[in-house]
Order: sequence, then structure tokens, then C-alpha cells
Amino acid sequence: MLPPNVPITFRRYDLTPLEILPATPGASALRHFLHQKQPIIIMKHHVIAALLAAALITIPVALQAEDKEKPVKLSEIPAAAATAIEKRVAGGQIVKVERDEEDGKVSYEARIKSAAGKISEVTVDATGKLLAVEDVIGLSEAPAAVRTAIEKETTGGKVEKLERVKEGGKTTYEALISARGKREEVVFSDTGKVTGRENKTGKKD
Repeated sequence: MLPPNVPITFRRYDLTPLEILPATPGASALRHFLHQKQPIIIMKHHVIAALLAAALITIPVALQAEDKEKPVKLSEIPAAAATAIEKRVAGGQIVKVERDEEDGKVSYEARIKSAAGKISEVTVDATGKLLAVEDVIGLSEAPAAVRTAIEKETTGGKVEKLERVKEGGKTTYEALISARGKREEVVFSDTGKVTGRENKTGKKD
């Protein structure tokens, strides 16, 4: 909010496109709006300039946040990380590798298909330290408490996929469930308690 002693005047302008806008999706949308030449009421020019500058700053930040995961080749990641991933292959094959950055921390996730056809995902940091392991398992491989909880959630539906996730010294179970007209990923603790949900209806796995 502006201080009470700052004078504000209002005028009507027929705005034209701002050629100084960068070539980004957000700026393109703003430029398209200005092309409509709809008369609008705006405040004093220096106030509008400040608001526009703030909006443009958020455009690259938003775009960067959407691009946290990036497919990479094993040869493109640090040698220690690549070695740690290769040790987990054990006769299988690496399906894909992704570079992930979150809160300034970089990690590498590899999807591995074993010789028996089972899928697992391994996450390591740049030094090769193992951060997480996700294994696709059968319902019979989960603890009894987890099976009971999943069966209760799956009434009238089915379990599309079940993963055992080991991360930070804890083990959780992520079940992709289709039931009662919706598709949902439900996370269970090793005691069968529901600790998270994510709506997956209409989304690809």
C-alpha cells in the first residue's frame, strides 16, 4: 500500500504493446493483452513501472521452478554418482537418469530394470551417497499392517502399483489406487498409517 502522502493521479490510456518485454511465455501473454487496446484506468506512470518490473522478475523464477528435473546421460553426471548407480544395476539395465535440484541441492535419480524385469529407482548425490531407493513390489511383500490398510483403501477398486521407499532411515509404501471413480497415490507408514495422498485422476503415472 502506498503511503498517504504520495499523490496518485488517474488517467485513461489506450496502451500499445511494450517492446521492452523479454521473449518469455509470461511476457508474451502480457503483450497479447496490450494488443487488444482496451482502455483501462492506470495510476501514475512510476507506480505502474514498479508493478510491471515486479511482475517481470517473477517470470524467469516461475519458469526455473518448473524445470527442476532434467533427463541426462550417465556419462554427464559426476563420476562418483555414476559409479554408485552402476553398482545397483546388478545384471539389469539403466532405463533413464534424471538430474534433480531442490532447495539448491542436486541429486541424480536412475530408473533401473533388473534382469527379472522388476523396476527400481535409485537416488544418489554428487558424491555417490545413496539417498533413496524405490522398489516396485507385490502386495504380498508389504507388511501385514500395510496390506490391511491398502485393502481398506482399495474397496471396490484395485492397486495399480505398489512401491517400497527407503529414504532417510525410514521405509514407506506408496500405493497407486483406482477406486470409487478416482485415481490416487496413497502413502503409508510401515505400521499402515496413511501419511499422504495425491490425486492422480487423469494423470499418467
